[in-house]
Amino acid sequence: MSDKIPVGSISLIQRNDKFTACEIDFGENVRNKEGAVIVLDMLRQCMNSSAWITSQVMTVPDQEAADAQTEGTGDKTSDPDTSADNLSENKLNA
Repeated sequence: MSDKIPVGSISLIQRNDKFTACEIDFGENVRNKEGAVIVLDMLRQCMNSSAWITSQVMTVPDQEAADAQTEGTGDKTSDPDTSADNLSENKLNA
């Protein structure tokens, strides 16, 4: 069985409207500079693995954007005419 040991938190640094860096605030489980180096080396090894990155990304819950329009709202006058598309789809599904 694996143990999950909290070692700190990562923050994005923003200047004006751009993210410019990351900063790590090491926690109490990192007791010295050598421990910090071990954590960063492990993070670097993990970041080199697309499988690890994917597994981390998949833990993030999807949330709707606050400014996104929901279906059924908004200006319908600019919607494209999709009647020709529907005819083509019906022929393919027949």
